[in-house]
Amino acid sequence: MIGSVEGVVRAKEGNRIVLEVSGVGFEILVPIRAMERVGREGEVARLETYLHVREDALTLYGFLDEGEKKLFLSLIGVSGIGPKAALALLSVCEAGELARIIR
Repeated sequence: MIGSVEGVVRAKEGNRIVLEVSGVGFEILVPIRAMERVGREGEVARLETYLHVREDALTLYGFLDEGEKKLFLSLIGVSGIGPKAALALLSVCEAGELARIIR
C-alpha cells in the first residue's frame, strides 16, 4: 500500500492533484475542501493516502491528515458507500463535523 505521498505539486484541477516524487507523478483524488489547503503548484505538499484497488483500476485518494483518512476508511466500510461517495461527503463537510454528525 501507499500510506502517504510527499512531493512537489505539479497540477491541481477539480478534486485531482498531481504530486511529483522522484520524477514520478502520482495522480491523487482529494476532497474539494483539502484542495484549498494543499500547496500551490511548485510547492511541496504531503498527503496521507489510501490506494483503492479494483479489478479494472487503481485509484489513489489523499487526505490532509490521518484523522480525515480514518474517517474516509470508516465511511467506505458502510454498505452502499464507496470511495467516490465518501470523498464527496468529505468535500462538503469538515472531517470533525462529519464525524460528530455520524456519532
